[in-house]
Amino acid sequence: MWKSFFVFGIALPCAGLSCTIASKNKPVMEGVEIRAIKLRESFELVLQSRGGLGLQLSYRTNGDGVVEVDRVDADPARTVAPGDSLPVTYRVTGVGKGTAVITFYERQPWDKNFKEIIQKEVQVEVMD
Repeated sequence: MWKSFFVFGIALPCAGLSCTIASKNKPVMEGVEIRAIKLRESFELVLQSRGGLGLQLSYRTNGDGVVEVDRVDADPARTVAPGDSLPVTYRVTGVGKGTAVITFYERQPWDKNFKEIIQKEVQVEVMD
């Protein structure tokens, strides 16, 4: 059965697990990618790191024990020119039932006054 939900004021059709999240009156953060996975299931995200500009790509999660996030090693043979972005792959695995929000952000670790740059937020619901 197809349903729709609103993201940025646009009605989007959805089916399956994505609709389950949107239709349960759970808080859905605006601008956040929504994923639903089963326990021990995983998916990968590819983000662009701007390490050539001195920015470090990091993440934090608010759902302890719900997901495990691992950075997948990049191809060591790949070379990047100064200032270019480098694709970084993260693997997200459901390790406990519940909901977690993962925030990926860039920062300059040596500058304590640097305001982090949010690159992506993902709300993950892990089900049995």
